[in-house]
Amino acid sequence: KLLEIISDGNVHSGEKLAKDLDVSRAAIWKSIRYLKTLGLEIEAIRGKGYCLDKKFEFLSSGHIRRMMSEGSKKSCQDIDIAFQIKSTNLHLLNRLSHNSIHGSVVFAEYQSEGRGRRNKKWVSPIGSGVCFSVGWRFEVMPISLGLLSLYMGIAVARSLNSLKIKEVGLKWPNDIITTGHKIGGILLDIRGESTGPLDVIVGVG
Repeated sequence: KLLEIISDGNVHSGEKLAKDLDVSRAAIWKSIRYLKTLGLEIEAIRGKGYCLDKKFEFLSSGHIRRMMSEGSKKSCQDIDIAFQIKSTNLHLLNRLSHNSIHGSVVFAEYQSEGRGRRNKKWVSPIGSGVCFSVGWRFEVMPISLGLLSLYMGIAVARSLNSLKIKEVGLKWPNDIITTGHKIGGILLDIRGESTGPLDVIVGVG
């Protein structure tokens, strides 16, 4: 709620924020401190209030769906958006234990325990990039499953090229690079039988 109010980038007094949210000014101060731990830069201006260094735009499932191609819309069963989450891949893995994740997509504003190669953890500060996972079920083991990570890398590279980002490339096995620097990665989690059916979760961050 607090972030929704200050997301416009304007200065908001602590007194008014406390009144609007029906909490104490101390609670506002603690919440501001918490938002800073997520990677947001919030300036406290003496005698005036708090100001986010730049406007913050929340992810919107409706807006994302409107920008998707018709083919993607048919394949996508649902889009979930989490404000704070450990890992989008882990989120779908947990869902898999009691529900189908075929065609499910989950985005995160803030991811605290993303996984990279060799299960190394990395944090995605809020508003610093895009973190999402896609779930898909194969009834029969696809012949080219081992190349799925590369296929996804190519799809991400094409998307970045469409945004006029320069010198986009891939570094085996799962790094996305621009101008020689890594800007993201792809992680696959696979659950099921070797011959099928099996569920694949593709994470991009």
